[in-house]
Amino acid sequence: METWTGAVKKRRTGRKLPQILSKDDVLNILNAIPSERDRILTELIYRAGLRISEALNLKKEDFKADLSAVFVRQGKGKKDRWAIIIQSESFKATLNKILNNTPNGYVFRNKYGKRLSPRYVQKILAKVGRKLGISLHPHMLRHTHATELYNQGAPLEIIKTQLGHANLNTTLIYAHIGIERIKDSLKEVKL
Repeated sequence: METWTGAVKKRRTGRKLPQILSKDDVLNILNAIPSERDRILTELIYRAGLRISEALNLKKEDFKADLSAVFVRQGKGKKDRWAIIIQSESFKATLNKILNNTPNGYVFRNKYGKRLSPRYVQKILAKVGRKLGISLHPHMLRHTHATELYNQGAPLEIIKTQLGHANLNTTLIYAHIGIERIKDSLKEVKL
């Protein structure tokens, strides 16, 4: 006889498409963040497609010397991976300055030297979102990163690796929202 544990599993009935931002939205968000540290953290989440906890757990030694990639230790599912950082010269220069001024340990710290909390970042982005009139949460930056990779022709297997997904089905959601890629493909079709 089975005993009831009280736990009820929810059955998934459907999946909502993730919300993504335009490039202009991303620029407006970054420009609206007053703190250089918070702006670079937000831009790093966007440029490397990191989860908020992955970005906050980064240490100086996790960055490649040329800042082209970052080593994510114990990401979701306790998996390690390298994430490529999509480059911009101004971002690279500011990140390099922050890393050079950071003692050993976590890169993104509060004034007491402790690692920033995910809730702090959520509050900063929510405040910026209200200021810009958009509903904003950190994971939208990750969704936007993945969608931009897909729209630029990156294979799903590469996106899966970049994001640290265990299953390709998780990554497939970005194939459903690549509307610009579909429009470009259909321009040549004659019906």
